[in-house]
Amino acid sequence: MSVNWSYYFKDVCNLINYLPDDIKFIVGGQHATDHVEDIFQKCPNIDIIVRGEGEETIQQIAQDVDLQDILGISYS
Repeated sequence: MSVNWSYYFKDVCNLINYLPDDIKFIVGGQHATDHVEDIFQKCPNIDIIVRGEGEETIQQIAQDVDLQDILGISYS
């Protein structure tokens, strides 16, 4: 899903927090990169924030690379 975090932050967090806890939720983009701690605080269902360009990073996540070995992410 693609949204403009800057304009819809509260709505996006409400949607994410409504989703079941057993779904791994990954977000990214400029707003997520710039506001990691705020997003984790307001959206506790988020598991991973991809910081910066995410094309290679998301592939590593999908391939089940250990999170500690993936550069460019924050995770809870």
